Amino acid sequence: KPASATTTPSALLWLHCGGRIFGSSCNIAQSAVCTKLVRSWNLPVLSVSYRLAPEQVFPAALEDVLAAYRWLVDYLNREHPRGNGSARDPNCDDGTDETTIRIAVGGESAGGGLAAELCQRLLDDTKRCGNVAGVLPLPVAQLLVYPMLDDRTCIQTDDMASRHHHRRHLVWNIVSNRYAWKCYLGPDFDPGDDVIPEYAAAARRVDVTDLPPAFVICGELDLFREESERFAERLKTEGNVDAEYVEVEGGFHLFLTLDAIMEVYFGRREGEICGDCWRKLAVFANRYLH
Repeated sequence: KPASATTTPSALLWLHCGGRIFGSSCNIAQSAVCTKLVRSWNLPVLSVSYRLAPEQVFPAALEDVLAAYRWLVDYLNREHPRGNGSARDPNCDDGTDETTIRIAVGGESAGGGLAAELCQRLLDDTKRCGNVAGVLPLPVAQLLVYPMLDDRTCIQTDDMASRHHHRRHLVWNIVSNRYAWKCYLGPDFDPGDDVIPEYAAAARRVDVTDLPPAFVICGELDLFREESERFAERLKTEGNVDAEYVEVEGGFHLFLTLDAIMEVYFGRREGEICGDCWRKLAVFANRYLH
């Protein structure tokens, strides 16, 4: 929580990185990122741990994230009893109702992918059940930082392989990605199969209309660059969603996460490029959180 109390019924649900196979809500990387977000945005942030593959395959992680989102909705309704329980009212154009709770979901890498998948699951639940008691409201925005969106990145043509050579990708390469997706999908599916379970990979979704506004950021040297750009473009052109894609020259996987660690734990002032990225993320998020 921020040091000073806030009367705004808004919060951020943040999901950790780790390829869906490692990481936690309280490791040094997540603690640094969430501390930076709380300090900068003056909003409460719920950092979520979820079950990891290969011990727990899909849909275990998504179920945990969904449970955390439900808890956060209930928490904000208790803290702000005037709220009407709607995190995103599609019939409200200006979003100025100060009693309406507003939750943005986001994360880095695997966490970004899970955030996108959570939005898709919540949207479909709403469409199936309508606006009735017990149906969770949609997030006001999805904030996807070098997100892990598409298992099909593991299956490459010769041309793709030349662009995606694993030595070019720092921190996370094609070998790591293929292993992680295989662990996550479990023994019955392989990355790149014609059909995988619904909500297992956000980029597989066909109908991208009505999804929450999306901010997607990725580095030029990141393995996830093409799938991130393609996902944001589909949201904008096919779904008519307010989607912004930012590509960072020279950026590698987890570059913003490492920047947050250096700032929070070692007192190093954020770099100019990273500072600009954090500001763009904040501007987009604040458009929907306040």
